[in-house]
Amino acid sequence: MPVIADVHVRHPDIVLAPTIRDLDDVSIQVVADSSTDPETRLFSFLVATDDFDAFEETLSNDRTVGDWHCQARFGRTRIYQITYAQDIKLVSPKATEVGGLTLEANSAAGGWDVQLQLPDRQALADLYDYCEREGIDLDVKQVFSEEEFTVDGPVGVTEPQREALVTAFEMGYFKQPRNASLSDLADELGISSTAAGGRLRRGMENLVQTTLVDE
Repeated sequence: MPVIADVHVRHPDIVLAPTIRDLDDVSIQVVADSSTDPETRLFSFLVATDDFDAFEETLSNDRTVGDWHCQARFGRTRIYQITYAQDIKLVSPKATEVGGLTLEANSAAGGWDVQLQLPDRQALADLYDYCEREGIDLDVKQVFSEEEFTVDGPVGVTEPQREALVTAFEMGYFKQPRNASLSDLADELGISSTAAGGRLRRGMENLVQTTLVDE
């Protein structure tokens, strides 16, 4: 049965790991419709940061990067095309080999939070075994069958959390690139950015708990 797996992958030599480690304030997302070119090892990334000079300087010194250039600019976000260096660690080719599809990949905690669609749990086991052989840390955070991935039920959020989530949605906070920043959302709600971020985080945690996690 097909499954959706949320995993975290980490290794010092996985793509962009040095940049992710050194720049805590940078958000990097694999562009969903891009795919690895077997000849050029080229990928596209959506990057959000307040300091692109620092990002590009760090990128130039990143040993996992062979070459890069900025493809498009959208205010606080830009799209970069990056060619991987040789002899780096990659998970996506193996995921493709076992019949999987990368649905989403975002930088997090020195590595990548990745959502995968896989043909079955054996494919996930095969991917885990590959990562273990390669010395890649693969932490399986959650696995759903495709039938379980979208379910009906109570959302379990407080009214302030609901307000923050709905307002963020209406302002385009969840879009890529974002139409509103966390500061914009906080101003709209009349609270601090820290409080707005906390409401979003706790609201999304409650949504996952009540709609996706099997007690």
